Amino acid sequence: MRHDFITFIDCIPSAIVLVDVDGTILGVNREAERLFNYERCELENCPLEKVIPDSKDLWQVVSAKDQYPG
Repeated sequence: MRHDFITFIDCIPSAIVLVDVDGTILGVNREAERLFNYERCELENCPLEKVIPDSKDLWQVVSAKDQYPG
């Protein structure tokens, strides 16, 4: 299933970075590899801040909105 999903997002021409609720990178597509100049295996299981500095602050805002919709 994961392989099928990665194959699907690899076809998308925009960079896609999949992260979990803690901001850990779960997967990326080819365009994200090209944009950030890293191989997929170098990004998976790393913090999002590796490619997007200060993303921790942004991530906290997004997470808070999910917890307190309105």
